[in-house]
Amino acid sequence: MNNSMLHDFFVALNLVVMEYNGNEMFKVIGEAPDWFNRKCGLTNSPNRLFKPQKTIPFLEHFITDTLKFWNEKSEGQLKSGIWIETDLSEQERALEATALNIKSHSILFIEPARFSYIEKHQIIQKGRELQLSFNDKERLEAVLRQAQQELEKRVKERTTELSIANALLLKEIDERKQAEKKKIQLATAVDQAAEAIMITDTQGVIEYVSPAFQHITGYTYDEAVGKKPDILKSGQHDEAFYQKMWATLERGEVWRSRFIDKRKDGKLFEAEVTISPVRDSWGKITNYVAVNRDITREVMMEKHLRQTQKMEAIGTLAGGIAHDFNNILAGIMGYTEMCLYDTPEGSQMHRWLKRSLQASERGKALVNQILMFSRSEETEQRPIYIKTIVKEALKLLQATIPATIKIRHEINSQTGAIIADTTEIHQVLINLCTNAIHAMGDNKGVLAVMLDNVTIEAEDAKRYIGSSPGDYVQLTVSDSGCGMDADTIEKIFEPFFTTKKIGEGTGMGLSVVHGIIKRNNGFITVYSHPDEGSTFQILFPRTDKHNEKANTESVSLPTGQEHILLVDDDTLFADMTSEMLTSLGYTLTSHTSSIEALEDFRANPDIFDLVITDQTMPHIRGTELADKMQQIRPNVPIILCTGFSELITSAKAHDMGVAQFIMKPFVRREMAVSVRRTLDSSKTSADFHD
Repeated sequence: MNNSMLHDFFVALNLVVMEYNGNEMFKVIGEAPDWFNRKCGLTNSPNRLFKPQKTIPFLEHFITDTLKFWNEKSEGQLKSGIWIETDLSEQERALEATALNIKSHSILFIEPARFSYIEKHQIIQKGRELQLSFNDKERLEAVLRQAQQELEKRVKERTTELSIANALLLKEIDERKQAEKKKIQLATAVDQAAEAIMITDTQGVIEYVSPAFQHITGYTYDEAVGKKPDILKSGQHDEAFYQKMWATLERGEVWRSRFIDKRKDGKLFEAEVTISPVRDSWGKITNYVAVNRDITREVMMEKHLRQTQKMEAIGTLAGGIAHDFNNILAGIMGYTEMCLYDTPEGSQMHRWLKRSLQASERGKALVNQILMFSRSEETEQRPIYIKTIVKEALKLLQATIPATIKIRHEINSQTGAIIADTTEIHQVLINLCTNAIHAMGDNKGVLAVMLDNVTIEAEDAKRYIGSSPGDYVQLTVSDSGCGMDADTIEKIFEPFFTTKKIGEGTGMGLSVVHGIIKRNNGFITVYSHPDEGSTFQILFPRTDKHNEKANTESVSLPTGQEHILLVDDDTLFADMTSEMLTSLGYTLTSHTSSIEALEDFRANPDIFDLVITDQTMPHIRGTELADKMQQIRPNVPIILCTGFSELITSAKAHDMGVAQFIMKPFVRREMAVSVRRTLDSSKTSADFHD
């Protein structure tokens, strides 16, 4: 039943229903009859609190008794006597009051008396007219019975009406309880939400913050309330940013953006924020509510993903550059080496050519380092001597570090071998040195790298969790930078943890270092104090295994007289290789077109003792050309050369039937030995099958 129906119902019953609100004050429920509103002065203020006992004197003592009754009993009712009330129009009304306690609600009813004053006098007057006496008792009793029946009928009707009113009242009370329950549910949801919720007034003064606000920012409820949100200001946004935000909010629009804020402990975090205006029933903005979601970890993951994608793109680019650059280097190195062999040793020209060859070797090593850094390949754990890796990494760093930082290294040339992947060890050293350089910043400092053999005794092994006594190779990286406190040291190997500002690092460097060291059965410890620099010590188990390349140095280069088919789309490389092999006694047929080379081979397959082909060529790749030639002449010996290719490795080439796989650029001896070995192996295989 809506308010309009409730009004009509109470007015039709001439019924007044009031609820006690404390301090002897009452409030009308629904609508009271007009006579009561006029009597109590409620005509222009129907919803206000008032004291009916001030305008209806009869109620003064009854309300006093009622308040005492309500204080003593939780349930029940109390009735008043019948009194006559005269309204402003001099009309008399016989009234009766009833006080009720209903489910913690104190209700006062005022209703017409069940046996009204006028009806009572009408019956008395009727008795007088009939000159009732004891002889007329039966007639009087009949009249009284009729009056009693009418009265009972009216009481029944009135009881029904009150039951309906009571049901409506209970429904209203239940609706209020449901509304209160929803409020409690909403408050609970806000308190337990993972997002920080902040409510401010229109001036930006904080009036409420949720528990998540403290978790994200470090500020407690009491520390935040009464302050302005600029307690989180990081200085990362200019004034124009905040002016645009307030202009949007004052227009009544929702503001969405990302903030870089500062926690109570001074650390920065990135949050996704939505600020919405809150309006009252008149549409006026009374508050602003902000929902903050900490996205620092997500942003770091996005940056790490972008960095990974960049590295993949760099790898692709580096591969293309490496192929062309290695072809150029191959020509330079080849012609330089041939000139070197024809120049008297000890002459000035011989020294110049030798230095040119050394510079080319450094260019070759630089390309290999770039490829090593950019490629994503399966790790190959094998016995390696990391002294060479350390030297190469320091050369790479020397060109990039600030002039204020000096590199000092102590590398024991007798350092033993370890079982590891070359690329991963290179990555460990670069990451540690990069962090050390960052810790020193623009200040003067020293980056120290040391490599030595150590033997760990049982007592020393306690410093390295999980280690055991034995022989190790120890790599030490130290800096004279800002250092770290104990809390930072505990977290430095956690993924995404970083002490750098947002945008300066992903927090993945040391976690990757830790993973590589563990994967290679190593151990790492950190020594550091604030303003005293940091030292990272890494132990790798030493191994007795060796993986040294066979010594191919000899008094003279191997030569031959066989016929070789050479295929390479790079004219410089093709000419240089032809002249190199011709100088060793071989007969050369050279092609810069793979299609022409295949046609030449198809026409005379038996005149060629060996095929040397480049991998990356237009029209037909080297592996495809080798396959087609082997279909024409099975077991033809083939050497595959490449400056760079992600599609082919030495193992894959061997599986395809390729005898030798050579990376460009190469020196004259490397080519001479590979050619002679392949030809001899081919002849041995042919003799065996014969």
